Amino acid sequence: HWGEWMATPYWAITLPDGSHPAAHNGYPRPWAPTDTEAVRTYVRKTLEWYPDIQEWEVWNEPHVSGFWAGSPKDYAELAAVMYAEAKRIRPTLTVYVACQPDGPWYRDAVKAGLLKHADGVSFHAYASPMDHPQTTARMVAAIRKTLTAAGRPDLPIVNSEGGIPSHTFLRGSEHPK
Repeated sequence: HWGEWMATPYWAITLPDGSHPAAHNGYPRPWAPTDTEAVRTYVRKTLEWYPDIQEWEVWNEPHVSGFWAGSPKDYAELAAVMYAEAKRIRPTLTVYVACQPDGPWYRDAVKAGLLKHADGVSFHAYASPMDHPQTTARMVAAIRKTLTAAGRPDLPIVNSEGGIPSHTFLRGSEHPK
């Protein structure tokens, strides 16, 4: 099992007038939480509701504005709160933070202390049959380089989303579809 704290619940957002956004069904909104105690409640309740899940990921693709509206520093701060609460409740959990191999967003999150609040990192890798066979391995090597530079070279790396639409033995064959 893999759990993901994917989005901020509406009740963890306090608007300037002191109210909360309206409750909604459907795809989660990309809000960055404004209520730290509500974030702790979110973590506490998910761990209560899903006691069998021992591995959790802090957010889905926070570098993508459709999932997260905060800054890299905000993400590092969120990870600190979620990690501390999760470990307080269940010290044996494994908590992952997102860390794609390139781009300034993750470099800034790492500089902001993201990796201090992680037992591992997750990334997403999709490959096509036309990609180099070592595309994902190269991504892992780039992430490992980031982890090493940040002083966390031994953190586990997990591909938490991805796919390859065919096998490499088809390379070079003509398949119009």
